[in-house]
Amino acid sequence: MITKVTTAISDDRLQQYMGARYGQRGDTRERYREAIEDCESVLHLDKSTSEIARMHGHQPETFRMMLKRHYPEVLERREKLRQSLGYVKTVRLGPKKSTEDKYAPALKLLRKTDMTVAEAAKATGVELASLQQHILFHHRDLADERLHRRLESLDKPREQGKLNGSGRRSGPRGTAPEYYAKAVELYRDRPDMTIKDIATECGMHPQSLGCYLRRWHRDVMLEREQRRRAVVAEHQQERAQHNQHTTKEAKARRKYAPALPLIERGKSYEEAAKMTGVDRDQLHSWVKHNRPDLHLMERQNNWVTLPNGVRVSRKSWDKFQQAAHEYTTTGGKMKDVAQKYGLKPSSLSTFMRRTKTPVQNRVEEQI
Repeated sequence: MITKVTTAISDDRLQQYMGARYGQRGDTRERYREAIEDCESVLHLDKSTSEIARMHGHQPETFRMMLKRHYPEVLERREKLRQSLGYVKTVRLGPKKSTEDKYAPALKLLRKTDMTVAEAAKATGVELASLQQHILFHHRDLADERLHRRLESLDKPREQGKLNGSGRRSGPRGTAPEYYAKAVELYRDRPDMTIKDIATECGMHPQSLGCYLRRWHRDVMLEREQRRRAVVAEHQQERAQHNQHTTKEAKARRKYAPALPLIERGKSYEEAAKMTGVDRDQLHSWVKHNRPDLHLMERQNNWVTLPNGVRVSRKSWDKFQQAAHEYTTTGGKMKDVAQKYGLKPSSLSTFMRRTKTPVQNRVEEQI
């Protein structure tokens, strides 16, 4: 019975690679099934893999390569059992030291970088086909790791310089970097030029340049956009500073500015408006809408809330209190006292009744 080869990849998406570079086609598996079962059988331990291949009509070298690539554990178990029984070793299980040293630099590049096998072979001066065969035969963990990274990249956005699903590093190919180099430099250093202007100067189509920048130079576009936003923010700040001196609101702020310190010191709107020469109602409206804190302070300082909820000015309250106190403590007539403080006798009488001012040693006069 054939033992299933276990690898580092257990993803269902691996099935789409069966029959490609890393898998075995189903018809090939069926064609070699009987020969592989004979290799695992103890009845044929006296035969070499070449003899078993000829028994089933297969080429010995092709059959041996298929075993090394897809069923290395079958060869390993067979050779260990043959050696324990005293048979001569016929199959070399591992690579030669000279071969391992030859491909060591390329393997190091493949493990530590995202270079393709072709790029690693070119950088180290070895043959591409030999390096691929060496990886599949003796470093299957590396092949599985790279395959797993490729499968993971299928579900993620492509990142420039990273391994993608095709086994290549994401990035512009061919002569594209040299073709767009000048345009990218202008786009980075000349924020005043549009993509259309740059394309016209470099002799290329604006749409192709825009697609190239969006795909491979996204960081440059983001940097340019941040600079543009900074310029816009600076312009808006300058415009706001200019508006502080030229707009209608700024003129009103300068007009009512002298009255604000007076209100802060406890003056009423009437007093502040009279001292600064502005209209009282306009000053009241502007402070109410633009300085609500100052408006609240003015109300607390210059207005009094009676027990019945009626609000009166503190100045009037003090005037009525003084008049009521003088009327209750002296023998003067209410008409004379009211006239002295600039009040109406009826208003003074109503104030005294509402506030229940006690009348000492006299009866309230009839008016």
